[in-house]
Amino acid sequence: MLEKRVWIFKDKKDNNDEYDTLLIKNNYSPEFIPLLDYTCQNVDMLKSILITGPHALNLSGLILTSQKSVHTLTKAYTPLKEEIRQQWHELPVFIVGPQTEQLLAQSPLYSHCHTNHWIEAPRALELIKPIIDHYNKKGQLLFLAGDKRRDVIPQALTEAKIPFREVQTYATCPHPDLPARLQQLEQAEAEWAVFFSPSGLKFIQSALPTSKLLQPGQIKIAAIGPTTADYAHALGLTVHAVAEKPDAKHLVDAVVKSDMTGKCQK
Repeated sequence: MLEKRVWIFKDKKDNNDEYDTLLIKNNYSPEFIPLLDYTCQNVDMLKSILITGPHALNLSGLILTSQKSVHTLTKAYTPLKEEIRQQWHELPVFIVGPQTEQLLAQSPLYSHCHTNHWIEAPRALELIKPIIDHYNKKGQLLFLAGDKRRDVIPQALTEAKIPFREVQTYATCPHPDLPARLQQLEQAEAEWAVFFSPSGLKFIQSALPTSKLLQPGQIKIAAIGPTTADYAHALGLTVHAVAEKPDAKHLVDAVVKSDMTGKCQK
């Protein structure tokens, strides 16, 4: 069986990337094209927060939803007084994603620290109940987030009347190699293009408005979820596959199903 070329518009995590593994298993040939990059934000502010410590700032918990926030936290880290460091170690931590949790555990702030009291959930929506249940009605939560974060956690905290302080720790920007890669793709062929966010499509619009990726009927489009699919539809594109859940298995299942049935999905 001939392999079908699939352009994956995201970074390849490592040699065990699940999108790569599952696509190859189903006789597809994936090629990863990084769309997004990021820059750390408010490093000095975060450094001041770390040095001051949770007690002085009346913090009752820490929320992280992205590995990028951990990178900024690490960049802001400076050796702390033992008393302050211990305060951070005792602070409840709420994390989205096992990779974020693992990276945080390896960070200089939390090295040699017990993490039994940390709470991790695969998605932000599933983290809300543990946060509310564990809130001690004292102090505020420190929420480290990016510029394109969803409203799920802030809205839930506001509705539960739980005070929080949000610090933007990174900003999303186009990958510096994107224009050159898009020009290369104009001379190549693929069956599928997989997108993971509206911002990714927006960056393509900005970098190469005439890209064949933005021309209806040129390539089959797969989206990680309905928000991305809706934006693609707004551009006049036909979306052939939408993942039922935002993960590799459901995305690949949707692609395979579309190829088997010849039907588009919304």
